[in-house]
Amino acid sequence: MLLLRILLMISSLYFSGCIDVAAADIFSINYASKVIIPEGNGITILSPYAEVQGEKRRAYAYISLTELNSNSPLIKQLPREIVVSENTAWSSYLVQIDHKEWLAIIEKELELILQQGYQHVFIDTVDGVETLCQKTPDKCKSYRESACMLIQRIRKRMSGNLIINRGFLIYPDIKKIVQGMLIESFFYGKKKDRYERRTGEEMEWLKTWVERLRNDNKIVLTVDYAENLAVAEKVELQKKARQLGIMWRLDHESLQY
Repeated sequence: MLLLRILLMISSLYFSGCIDVAAADIFSINYASKVIIPEGNGITILSPYAEVQGEKRRAYAYISLTELNSNSPLIKQLPREIVVSENTAWSSYLVQIDHKEWLAIIEKELELILQQGYQHVFIDTVDGVETLCQKTPDKCKSYRESACMLIQRIRKRMSGNLIINRGFLIYPDIKKIVQGMLIESFFYGKKKDRYERRTGEEMEWLKTWVERLRNDNKIVLTVDYAENLAVAEKVELQKKARQLGIMWRLDHESLQY
């Protein structure tokens, strides 16, 4: 009987496509147009434009800090002159976040999120601030200040938790007003068109951040998009995540299912 249970557990790991830390720690990221919030999920991150079944009060509505997706209903309101570059991988546009028109778009996104009944938000593309600073170093101070200001505006409007996607550059300035961080590509980093296991040096840097976040009592979520991993490696990574005290899942890069 014990052997059967072990075999069933291994089988479920192989076919599920993701591994979660524990029932109380399960989280999901689903940007499909229709989403069913899974029973028992601690955190569900979804598009505020999605048709949703389940308790929205437990969900985190997506909002992007530095980019606007081409599918957004607000894309026609984005002035071309504030577009810095196009992110072809995600069909989105990196923008000058210190422009007043961008603040107006963020405010409209927040209004929609509130109208839909969400209390929590997931703030994506926070690391876009680093990209903006690399592209125009002379405006880095303005971009950093604007990013902090925008997150403070979001904080004032939302009654629940804020989780940011990376954003190491500005974390020290906003750590008191956010409740957690998602670290994408944790064990595997993308190199050109494929995901490769991170080097020891890269992992040590990320572990230092995990320790810092945990010492600050923050929620730490991690996700990887590597495909075709062997069951043994999935189990190994799950074990490492537990040892670090973080939530981890393996997902498809599209984040739609």
